Amino acid sequence: MAFDINEIKAQAIGTDSPVGGYVRPNLCLVRVTPPQGANSKVKNAIPALTFLASNFVVPGMSFNTVDIKRQGMGLLERRTTGINIRTLPITFFVDQKGSVMNFLTGLSELQTEYNPNTLTIPGGATNAFYGEVGYFDSYACQIEVQTFAPEGDKIIDYTVIDATLASYDDVALGWAQNNEIATVVAQFNFRSFTSNFSEPTKDSQISNRLNLFQFISKYKGAIEVVKSLKKPSGVGDALNLLNNAKTLGMF
Repeated sequence: MAFDINEIKAQAIGTDSPVGGYVRPNLCLVRVTPPQGANSKVKNAIPALTFLASNFVVPGMSFNTVDIKRQGMGLLERRTTGINIRTLPITFFVDQKGSVMNFLTGLSELQTEYNPNTLTIPGGATNAFYGEVGYFDSYACQIEVQTFAPEGDKIIDYTVIDATLASYDDVALGWAQNNEIATVVAQFNFRSFTSNFSEPTKDSQISNRLNLFQFISKYKGAIEVVKSLKKPSGVGDALNLLNNAKTLGMF
């Protein structure tokens, strides 16, 4: 029997598919649960982070191994000795209200006091002296990376446990960047993560089950339109840009 790619595709995405279809990388969002000792800068920024997290990855891992030979000779075997969990990178749009930068600097203050005014007198977010580090529980947060089916069902939920800020990059600014939105990449260390998988419903009459996700998808689509709003070269270009914006509810 000849190989038929169309038959394979039909079996993969059909209602009775054994795999339930493919995961689409753009149908996703991030949720952040603040740490126990979160200050006002972190707490006030949390609601906006879901809308501003534009790129992120599902955390991976690698294993440490040691090379052995059972009898001191012969074939080489590799045995696991430990595990390496990678960092979780998240790219955020930088907003004018400062939510993202307040979140990152707020976490930084909880981890290590670096206000120069605390050189001789304790203060800052943790009432500590300059250079002192905070308690782990006061700055470790929880991050959820969720993926969805096109109908709105949550299908994969990765929960990153005890995430701590490892670093965040410089924010690139410049006069030549007149058609771009500023972004910042933050790297998070974490202790472990769990993953839960759910089968999407086969009910096509889905209503109001994931309004938040649908709104976020629309919002991020609008962001992409804004990023593409370059100066039109003619009347046709201007009309196309206006129609795209109206479709996304921007006007």
